[in-house]
Amino acid sequence: MPGEYLGHLSRRDPLYEFLKWEIFGQVGGTATDGIRVFRTNGSNAVYLYEDRATSCKVIGKFFRSEQMNCDWPSARRRMEREFANLNTIRQFLTDPHYVARPLGRNADLNCLLVVEHCGGESLDAVINRAIATGDNALLFDKLTSLAYFMASFHNRSARGEPLDFNANCSYMDSLDAMLGDSRLVGQNEIDELRWLHDRWKECPKMWELKFP
Repeated sequence: MPGEYLGHLSRRDPLYEFLKWEIFGQVGGTATDGIRVFRTNGSNAVYLYEDRATSCKVIGKFFRSEQMNCDWPSARRRMEREFANLNTIRQFLTDPHYVARPLGRNADLNCLLVVEHCGGESLDAVINRAIATGDNALLFDKLTSLAYFMASFHNRSARGEPLDFNANCSYMDSLDAMLGDSRLVGQNEIDELRWLHDRWKECPKMWELKFP
């Protein structure tokens, strides 16, 4: 089982009713025998919910929580944006690629987004395993698959309009500032990141990209 087992979801919890009547039916679940709850290994408020009767699983992400530190209007916007983004990505990708299907969202439940559960090993776990075992081929294979996924989405969604790379550089500036304010990296690393995106900005190929 992924993450830490937290117990059963109370039938008196509004989340139980939402999962039972609006979510589990979409993935073959019934929730007639209770719902198990697991904390995932991510840093955000993300949980796995398992239907005891059928072993069907779904993933719930709360956009308003202690971890997210976000007010309700902002959390709702983020929830709606991720719900829409998942649906958009799914329109452009077919086999062999797959994106988890969004099953529902509920702003009244701490801005909860629920998606189907897709089994498999996370990229973090693959990276850690490759480091521990020295298996460079494993890491290369997974990163190649990821690059293929990203390239497929870009190629199928591009509209043919030139990309304004200035906007991307401005966004990276904001990320640099956030990393610096949070003290997650030192000033030397921030300076190197800024140097790198200045070099990218000077590269003609970056301006030849097309809008997705």
